[in-house]
Amino acid sequence: MVLAAEFMKPPKHPLRTLRALTPHRTQAAFAALLDVPVSVIQAVESGRARPTPRLAARVKEMTGADDVELLRGADGQVLTLSGKRYTEAAWSAWQGSAAQQAEQRRREGLVELHRTMWSRHDRRARLWMEAAAQPAGERDFLEAAIQPWQICEFHSATAKDWRKAGEAVQQSCGWSRDLPAAAALQRLTLSVQHVPEWNPSGAPPGIAAGNAELFPPCCFTVAAGSAGCRAAGAFWAAVCREHGIDAQTGRPAVDSPTGNWRGFFRERDGRCEPHAVLAGLEPEERQEVLPDLFAPGSVLTAGADLSTAAMDFIEAHSADAGSPAGILIFASLEGATASTLSSRLLEKLRARFPTVPLLVIGVLPLAGVSPVVHAPWHTAMALQAVRRYASAALLFSNDLLIHHASKAWRMASPGYGEANLLMAECLSALTAPLRFGGSDAQPVDLAALLECFAVPTDAGFTAFTALCWPLVEVLDRRMKSIRLPAAMRAASAVAEEARFLGGDTAALAMLLRTRLKHGDEWAVEARPSEITLRQHNAPGAHESLTLAGSHPAIRRTLRRLGRHALEVWKMPGALRACVDLGMDPGFLQSAIRELAAS
Repeated sequence: MVLAAEFMKPPKHPLRTLRALTPHRTQAAFAALLDVPVSVIQAVESGRARPTPRLAARVKEMTGADDVELLRGADGQVLTLSGKRYTEAAWSAWQGSAAQQAEQRRREGLVELHRTMWSRHDRRARLWMEAAAQPAGERDFLEAAIQPWQICEFHSATAKDWRKAGEAVQQSCGWSRDLPAAAALQRLTLSVQHVPEWNPSGAPPGIAAGNAELFPPCCFTVAAGSAGCRAAGAFWAAVCREHGIDAQTGRPAVDSPTGNWRGFFRERDGRCEPHAVLAGLEPEERQEVLPDLFAPGSVLTAGADLSTAAMDFIEAHSADAGSPAGILIFASLEGATASTLSSRLLEKLRARFPTVPLLVIGVLPLAGVSPVVHAPWHTAMALQAVRRYASAALLFSNDLLIHHASKAWRMASPGYGEANLLMAECLSALTAPLRFGGSDAQPVDLAALLECFAVPTDAGFTAFTALCWPLVEVLDRRMKSIRLPAAMRAASAVAEEARFLGGDTAALAMLLRTRLKHGDEWAVEARPSEITLRQHNAPGAHESLTLAGSHPAIRRTLRRLGRHALEVWKMPGALRACVDLGMDPGFLQSAIRELAAS
């Protein structure tokens, strides 16, 4: 008989509530039921540790209660798998039921698949470690093979709410009370995308509960123009590497892809086809953007109306993959054909999906006078379409990217190709919370991600940029490892030096991609996590810091483009040129004024 007081005043920790409602009310009895050490139950209930996915899965199997950290009723009570209030009667009915047996079989199958995949990596690793020589190609393969076994800890809050966040959230994201960025911003977002330290003799690393079981609506990418398609190709190459998919063929490297891959790919004939369409690519450039990865008909190189063809493909693809829950648009912001295509696609996408978040990813033109006299007009019109139809804009500066590639990443003579690699690194870090769940959290959606930057600019729309650094340039080169809070404090210092902090900056995201030393497989210890440093300084090596937020360089570039467009408008014959280009003079003047006021 459950005492009424236990319902009136439930214990603070949900695991205690669950234990109190079962016949196994002592910690020792509950630990025996779950087949875990009693020290694990004591550590979790006291707040010194947090339950891992394996412990949560064991709780599901034995009690029928959903994730004790996440799925609780509005009144704080634990829920059953069917969503009903958890009671002692519910526990008794669960024992020996067909539903419990089915749940156990499903969980056992997942664990077995998990261990089978890990053992294949284990065998390859042992052969590699025992070899007299270690070929660079084999080492690179192993580094790539371990990457899909990753999770992403993510949290976004105001400075006040960060102090109120649970200890487990603070520790998993590297927050500390002396973090400089926390006090200087309206909203701070921290993300730690980490793969396990390579340890073939250890237990398989944990995969977040939401990673292997979600079948979400798709997150679609649309690329417009040659530059947009090349940037999208670099992004998809990075995404494939992280999910264990061969970017050349679309086939999983080992068994099944990992993480929330179904949100970005669909499965067709043993291949993983991205939810993507590339429009406006030149025929001779097709081989540069992984032509065998994308679905047939998704790479559009010719046609009278590319925007209509792209929308037709999205409709056909969504019928099989699911309606988009978010759309990433790689838009070209210069050039008559590319900028017009980007504007038309934006307008049509917003009309077709009025409530779906649209994130535009655009590259601002290089400084200097374009050989095309009216190029600033096309940029102004494209940016006006972004303001009207997009939910937010992630704007990169080619000048800033190329300079940063040389200074921070030590690249020799960087150009557009190297700039695309840095964009892909930034986007991989930024979309990691969409593609991987945390140790006790499911992946977020695009709407939740954009809320992290929902501080409008003077121009009236949310615009931000991103820049990435290798960790070897951020931390002391002599260090072999570092605690996560210390790494975040170093990232905050970089943000201040790079001018992501200060001025009118109100929101900032600090996104780490690291190798993390894992603790016990049943419970994550309360002490701060430790990062392993391997001194890599190449994009895609999974050892980088990405900062995302407003930056004065973007505002300067927008104002420069606005002034240039205004100067061209004041030239003799501007009105006739506007009509000859098929532009509405009133719309053009409005677009130029908005751009100049950015």
